[in-house]
Amino acid sequence: MSPSLDIRQMQETDKPLVYSSWLRSFREVSTSIPKEIYFKNQTKLIDKIFKCSTVWVACNSEDSEQLFGYVVHQLAPGDISVVHYIYVKHPYRRFGIGSSLMKPFIGNDLPNIITHNGRSLPEVVDKWNLVYDPYFLLRL
Repeated sequence: MSPSLDIRQMQETDKPLVYSSWLRSFREVSTSIPKEIYFKNQTKLIDKIFKCSTVWVACNSEDSEQLFGYVVHQLAPGDISVVHYIYVKHPYRRFGIGSSLMKPFIGNDLPNIITHNGRSLPEVVDKWNLVYDPYFLLRL
């Protein structure tokens, strides 16, 4: 059964979950980077991304503190739609939550970029017609 959800902007109380899940899940594909280098620098990069992006969270419509997932999005100069990261908690995957988070940013005829890879990158790129461009981060 699909959970009832709302999409809202990240609140200050959501930040710990967003940081920890991003750091842990992205670490799965970044294991060749020494732990101390990865956590220090990826945290700095997330901080920098947050300054120019909006984080949208999918939460339980009856309990807004129960988060199912989030997307970190930026509308960059030149009307480029940039998804920096998308994450859905494992128990809630395959319920359409990722699609609900992505819906406002896809199918709008804007160039769509994703800057971080993950285990599901090929599926995400194909499903939402994204271009994987980690070098876009150099523009931040």
